[in-house]
Amino acid sequence: MYKLEELQKRIFTENKDKWLEACSKDYLLKEKTNVKNVKNAIILPLKKIDSTTYNGKYVGGVCDENFNFLSGLIRNKDRFINYSCCDSYEVSKEEITYYDEKVIFGGVIISTFGHLILESLSRLWYVVENKPKCKVAFVVINDNYKSYFDNFFKLLDIDLKKVIYIKKPSKFKEVIIPDETIYAWSNYKEKYHVIYDKICKNIKAKKDKKIYLTRSKFEKQDCFNESYFEDFYQKRGFKIIAPEQYSIEEQIAYIKGADYVVCTLGTLSHLLLFAKPKTKLVILNRAEINPLIPQLIINQAKDLDYYIIDVSFNLLPVNHNHGCFLLGPTKYWKEYLHVINESYQQEEIDMNLKDFAYDYLVKWCETFQIKKRWDYSLTTFDNFDVLNFLSTSLLDKPLRRKDYKNSYKDKEKNYKKEIAQIKEEKEHLEIENRKLKSESEKLKKKVKNITSSKSWKITAPLRKIAKVIRKTYKKRERVERGGE
Repeated sequence: MYKLEELQKRIFTENKDKWLEACSKDYLLKEKTNVKNVKNAIILPLKKIDSTTYNGKYVGGVCDENFNFLSGLIRNKDRFINYSCCDSYEVSKEEITYYDEKVIFGGVIISTFGHLILESLSRLWYVVENKPKCKVAFVVINDNYKSYFDNFFKLLDIDLKKVIYIKKPSKFKEVIIPDETIYAWSNYKEKYHVIYDKICKNIKAKKDKKIYLTRSKFEKQDCFNESYFEDFYQKRGFKIIAPEQYSIEEQIAYIKGADYVVCTLGTLSHLLLFAKPKTKLVILNRAEINPLIPQLIINQAKDLDYYIIDVSFNLLPVNHNHGCFLLGPTKYWKEYLHVINESYQQEEIDMNLKDFAYDYLVKWCETFQIKKRWDYSLTTFDNFDVLNFLSTSLLDKPLRRKDYKNSYKDKEKNYKKEIAQIKEEKEHLEIENRKLKSESEKLKKKVKNITSSKSWKITAPLRKIAKVIRKTYKKRERVERGGE
């Protein structure tokens, strides 16, 4: 972690205050990493319960035999956010398959590569440390199995024959539930490093000390002018690497061996989970976004020597996850070069937007013709945002919203925030309602068990006598009160 004074020399972004605040936080949770052993626990495949976020929210995971939720995927300690699994659901006894064996709950797998390495393996610290002989059970979001899951299990010395994926409600004699070691949008625990240390131990490092990780070879091309940064760093002795063109083991080997890594923010920068401490990392923001907490957790957990720079020339609003990105030598990039005393030729910091504008605009239109991307990526922007993007990129003059106040749009944004808060509250109430219904059903079962028991039937005459006595007593009380 860096103090605020040091961070001032490391953060070069449009919304610098937010980044400084986020980067100065301590994300390490000072609490023990625990393990629960639960007899007759049930593991449920995931069901999507919410479609208001791009990826959805889920129920399922591990519950006890009465369907009380035990474990799933917590991504933020304070909020139930996309991809989270924080509740269970009930099924009939006929739908449950029983297995007379002990298993370890390996967790919820998000099949996207970046999410997999960031958080989906976080419970496997227990397997690494204890080398148990029992099977490891996972649930996969959308049943989206990827072959690279196996690569990581092998690197963790987990026998693939012992890996099982739960596709129907399954009850086990006992389920071992290790704690998650990361909540990707809020905190991490000390044992978070265990799985990455183990993987790196099984990989021989490459000899290249300075590498640039590029997106320019992606099958679905979304970055314009990344060649600018490839050329800049290649001239300074960096090897240009497109990670997807290498095996998982080779990708890790390059990261493990490097002393200095440059890449855009996202999955590529998440690969630094396999870096050694003090590795220098230069993160290039391809979109003007708020701080990405998962990356800041990685930076702290791996003790990286990092810099963050906005290099976005995006002419129109764009979301970090979905869109197209125009990169280049922004004023923040030039400021960074000045602070680190990097020498360069004038032509190395020049850029003609006209060379890229048409292709960029065509790609932007193609990208957001897809309704789902529009719905979840652009509906939070308004006309001011469009003007601000254009003014920043073309005139190098960022605008202040308060100077262009539009009462209708401001009210609309406030309404959207209120609606979002109401939806979030509704989700919490629905979860609470499901829990109360579950408790109600349990109480009804208890009452039914009591009223159908032999002791209840045997004592029926006594209860009748007691009822008569109570009525007689109350009648006498009323007569006495009337006499007074």
